[in-house]
Amino acid sequence: MPSDPETGSDDTETDATAIASVVEDYLLDKGKGRDGESGNYRRHAEREIDRFLDFLSDRPRSPTTFEKQSVADLREYARYLSRQGWAEGTVKNYYAHVAGILGWASREGHLPANPAQRTRAKEPLPEDTGRKSGEQQAWSPKHREQ
Repeated sequence: MPSDPETGSDDTETDATAIASVVEDYLLDKGKGRDGESGNYRRHAEREIDRFLDFLSDRPRSPTTFEKQSVADLREYARYLSRQGWAEGTVKNYYAHVAGILGWASREGHLPANPAQRTRAKEPLPEDTGRKSGEQQAWSPKHREQ
């Protein structure tokens, strides 16, 4: 997993901000408790950001800085999530965690805009069927016996 800012040819740090180097700041901002180190959102976000960083590290020429993230990278990640066989809501939830850190990075000045929110980036995500969580058809005892 990438963790250091990029360095120039003379081994000096460039202005590029490595994604992994600010993950903890994001998680602290989103966490609960005295030190911002607890809470369900933080735990789930950390897992999904780690999944995203692993996805990037497994790809040749993967962007490891916010500045190099593109709509194409996020489209590919959306495709990756969609191919996992997970439910529509799960895929969208996992993508939303990545979109969340990229939005935060934009507000913090690490990124000019959030590429994950671009329509082209989200096109590979599953279609919204309009179903809400918990909207399952309930069968009456009479129908179950048929």
